[in-house]
Formats: sequence, C-alpha cells, structure tokens
Amino acid sequence: MRLCNEIRKLNLEMVPQGSLNHIAMESALQDSIILAQSHDEGVKIIKQKLAQGEEEYKCFRMDHKGVLWFGNRLVVPKDHQL
Repeated sequence: MRLCNEIRKLNLEMVPQGSLNHIAMESALQDSIILAQSHDEGVKIIKQKLAQGEEEYKCFRMDHKGVLWFGNRLVVPKDHQL
C-alpha cells in the first residue's frame, strides 16, 4: 500500500506525443546466490539428502535449474560476501 501511495505522489500522466524511455534494473544478488550455491558444500549435502528422499529434508526443493529453495525462499549459502 505504501508503494502505491508513493507512486500516486509522482503525479504521472499519459503524454500523447514524445519519446519513450525504458529503464531496467536487475539485481545481481540472486545470480550471485545461485552461483555460490554451486560451490557450497552444505548446499551439496542438502541436495544429496533431498535426492535420497530423506524425510528431514522435505522442506527443501530444487527447481528445474537445480537451484535449492527452502519453501519459497532461496537458500543463501554461508558466504559473508553475500
């Protein structure tokens, strides 16, 4: 709701003529986390246990790209740089 109010304050309107600019912002954080997962021993162990069907690890899942998730949250390896 707060974001909606902030956008309303911008007082935007449609302009019939003019130029159109596009700005795209993407976070490299998710890509960095996924890359770090591929090198993390803890993540590798969880993936192995998950593949073996161990009940204790059922709260984790791997998506079609092999990325490890805890429910709907991306698993962040213990990497102080992240």
